[in-house]
Amino acid sequence: MPEDKGFFTGATEALKLAVPLVIQKRRLDSVESRFQQKMELKRSEILQEGIEAHDKIQADFIIDKLNVEMEKFQFNEELSLDKAKLTQKTNQESDELEFEKQQEQTDKEQEAAKLTFNKLKLNTPKTTKPKDRTTENRMRAKDIAASEKKITEDKDFTQIDFFNQYAKKPYVYTVGEGKSPWHLPIAGWEIPLTGEAPEPKQIKLPKYQGKQVYAEDVYQTMIDNDMTFEEVLREIGALK
Repeated sequence: MPEDKGFFTGATEALKLAVPLVIQKRRLDSVESRFQQKMELKRSEILQEGIEAHDKIQADFIIDKLNVEMEKFQFNEELSLDKAKLTQKTNQESDELEFEKQQEQTDKEQEAAKLTFNKLKLNTPKTTKPKDRTTENRMRAKDIAASEKKITEDKDFTQIDFFNQYAKKPYVYTVGEGKSPWHLPIAGWEIPLTGEAPEPKQIKLPKYQGKQVYAEDVYQTMIDNDMTFEEVLREIGALK
């Protein structure tokens, strides 16, 4: 699932950041250890020279030399340690910033995936129908064919909603622009109207997520997502 993937990605990136920090810590400990060893060695060498001195003046000179050398060496080592710590801090802050950017991008992708999934529910598995509904399915197919004939031949636009709701056809019908004088059939009467009669318009449906969309899918999506029929058609690319 997207949430598990985001958690796994975050944990992996955190582990990648932790490894360089552990290596850097070991390097700092190694530098400090070498510093102590060098100090002890230098102290021993200079003290040995002081012991072997034949008079106090030479001994004092050697001790002064020891102090100068120790201060110089300590300053250089402290400078190196400060530089290493600064580099470590800079790298850590940079890695943390990069991790935050990657996590933010992952969260945005997961949120976008959720919105897309919740917005359109096309091609979802239908409830399994009992096998003994063959007669009912035949009657429904007959009614759909009759409604389509009324739409195309009689221009009975009251049948459009029924067709779009139940037809498993790769197209839907809408009311298009009129082109000729027309009569409106009401209760068996032909009511003459002025102007141009609207024409039924057939709109072909595309594939969505690799599957063919049918009229009944568009209608059900409209109901499930509280959208207009035209909004669903635009969302799946049937209308521009």
